[in-house]
Amino acid sequence: MPRLCLLFSVLLALFVLPARSQVNKPSSKPGPTPTPATLSAPEYRRQIDKHIVELRRLQKALGRPLKPWLQNRAKDQVIKRGDGATQKVSGSEWDRRALDIKGRASKQEVQAAIQSLQARRKALEEWTTRDASGRYFQGADAQTRIAQLENNGTIRTGPTAFQKWMDGAMKWFGKTIEKFFRWMSGALPSAPSGSVPAVNPELIQGLFYLTVIALLGAIGYLLLRPLIAHWDRWRFFWRRSDARRKVEWTGEDAELLQMPPDELLERARAFAAQGNFREALRHHYIRLLLQLDARGVWRYDTRRTNWEHIAALQQNPVHQTLAKPIGDLTRRFDRVRYGNAPCSNDDWQRFERDATAVENSLGAN
Repeated sequence: MPRLCLLFSVLLALFVLPARSQVNKPSSKPGPTPTPATLSAPEYRRQIDKHIVELRRLQKALGRPLKPWLQNRAKDQVIKRGDGATQKVSGSEWDRRALDIKGRASKQEVQAAIQSLQARRKALEEWTTRDASGRYFQGADAQTRIAQLENNGTIRTGPTAFQKWMDGAMKWFGKTIEKFFRWMSGALPSAPSGSVPAVNPELIQGLFYLTVIALLGAIGYLLLRPLIAHWDRWRFFWRRSDARRKVEWTGEDAELLQMPPDELLERARAFAAQGNFREALRHHYIRLLLQLDARGVWRYDTRRTNWEHIAALQQNPVHQTLAKPIGDLTRRFDRVRYGNAPCSNDDWQRFERDATAVENSLGAN
C-alpha cells in the first residue's frame, strides 16, 4: 500500500502541480468596450430600409457574400426617440448568423436576414408611434407586471434555491481543493541536490485518500447533474400524477382558468355587447388557452409564461404551425392586458375572428 501511495503522489506532482502553475499565469486585460453609436429613430429607419435594399440585391447576386456583409454590420447601436427615450439595438444577431454560414450563402439565409430587418422596422414603428393621447409606447407596465408575477410566485426567472446552493457548494469545493494543493506545494520538503528525498508515508497516504474522495465527489456530481438540470420538469410530473391542472395563478385570471371554455365565450360576448372590449378580449384569450389544453396541443402549465409555451410549441412537429397565429394573438393580448393599449370594437372583432380560426384549425392538426 505505501508503494501504491508513493506512485500516486509522484504522478500527482508531475501532472497536477505543473498544470496549476500554468493556470495561475496572469492573463492579458481585455481592451475597452467600444461605445455604441447613437442614431435618431428616423435615421435608424432609413438605415434599415437601406440594408433591406442591399440584401435584396445580394440575394440576386451569383456569389451571395452574405457573411462579410453581416460581419461589417455586427455593431451595437443606441436609438433615440423624439421624447429623448433611448433603446439599445444589439448587433450580436448578425454575428450569430455569420457563424452559421459556410462559404456561399443560400437564398433562404439572405431572406431570413431580410425578415429580421423587417421585424426590427415593425418594432421601431410601434416604439415611435403615439397613441390617441399623444403618448409614446411605454414598456414599463409590462416590466412591472413581470416583477409582480415573479414576486407572488406565479413565474420564476432565476435559478431555484437548490440550484443556488449547489452552485455555491461546488465553488466552495473547488476553492478548498485549490487551497489544499497550494498548502501541499509549500508543505512538501525540498530534497538536497543529489539525494533521495525523505517522504512521510502517512502524508502520502492521506493525500491519496483525499484525492480518491475528490474523484468520487466529481463522479457523483457528473451523475447527478442531469437530475439537477431537469428537477423542475420531473417535480412537475410527480405532482401531476392524476393529469389534472393545478392552478397556481393568483389574482384576477386565476378564477377564469377554472371556468369551462363555453362559459368564458358567453362572458366574452356579453362584455362585448356592453362595450367592454378589453374584458371581452381577456376572456376569449383565456378560453383559447384552455381549448388548446383540452385538444392536446399542449399541457398548459400555469407556472410557465405563455411565451414559454409558444417556444415549446415551435419545437413540436405536429402543432408547430400553430405557433405563429397563437403568438400574434398573445402579442395583442399582452398589449391590451399588460400594456394598457386601447381596444376598440374593430380590435375585438378581429381578435375574435382570428382566435376562432385557430380553434377551428385544431381538428386538422
